[in-house]
Amino acid sequence: MTETEMIGGYISVGYISAHGERYSLILAGDSLESRMYLPGLLGESGTGALILDDGAGNLHTRELYDTDELIKMVAEQLGGRTLTSEEKIRFKAR
Repeated sequence: MTETEMIGGYISVGYISAHGERYSLILAGDSLESRMYLPGLLGESGTGALILDDGAGNLHTRELYDTDELIKMVAEQLGGRTLTSEEKIRFKAR
């Protein structure tokens, strides 16, 4: 283990593999249950976005959303319509 950091209500636990690759496990803050495996996680930007190294020297930021936030965003983007059968297959939705 190389470091731990609080990211919102989650705990990020960083590791370096035997091959020298960085990765982190994101744990639920209340139960310490593993929620995500994130290769190349460097930390949080301060605005809530995660900073990731893609292994090729490029840094990327990604937002971390909970399930309720994702459902709300999808509903807004769909504008009240439901997914078509083709979209359900394409996005593996139920």
